[in-house]
Amino acid sequence: MVCFAKGADPWAIRVGRVRVVIAPADEPPFRVEAEVVEDDTFLVLSAGPEPIEPDVHPLRVLAAAHEAEPVPPGSIVVRPGDPLRLLAVVHDLAQEPSCREEWVRQALAGVLREVRARRMRTVAVPVLGARHGRMPAALFAGLLRAALEADAPPSLARLWLQATAGADDLAAVLKAGRGAGGILRRGPWPGSGD
Repeated sequence: MVCFAKGADPWAIRVGRVRVVIAPADEPPFRVEAEVVEDDTFLVLSAGPEPIEPDVHPLRVLAAAHEAEPVPPGSIVVRPGDPLRLLAVVHDLAQEPSCREEWVRQALAGVLREVRARRMRTVAVPVLGARHGRMPAALFAGLLRAALEADAPPSLARLWLQATAGADDLAAVLKAGRGAGGILRRGPWPGSGD
C-alpha cells in the first residue's frame, strides 16, 4: 500500500476517455472546475461556521432549522464558487450505517450529469463514504470506474481522485475494468500548473 508524502508523485490511470489522477487532497495535480464534497441529508457535514446576521432573531434561525427538509440520499446539491462545489449526499446520519453503496452510486451518476450539463473538463472527487463513514476505498474505486465506463461525459478529460493512502489498491481497481487502459504513468502530471 502507498501512503502519499508531501511531494509524492500522483498515479494516473485511464478509464475510458478519462484520465484519473490519484493524489492527496492537499496537493492538486491540476486546477479543477468543480470539487465534489461528501455530505449528509441535512448538509451539515460540509457546512462551515457561518455567522448569524445580527438582524435575524435567534428564534427565526431555530424555526428555520426545525422546518428544514432533508435532501434525498444520492442527490447532488450545487453550490457556487471557484471551483464549483458539488455536495454529494451520501450519508443519512439517522441511519446505521450512515452511508450506503447505492447512495454513492447515485451520487456519482449525479456528479457526471452535472459535469455533462456544464461541459466541465476537470473535477475533483474524494473517496465518497470514507471520510465520514466506512466505505472501503476499493469499493468506491469500483463504483467510480463503473460510473465512468457507463456514462462519462464527452467533455470530461481529467478527474482528480483525492486520496491520502492506498493508491496501489485504488489504481488496481480502476485499471481492472473493461474500459480501462491501465496505468498511464506515475510521476508529475503534464500541465499540472494550469
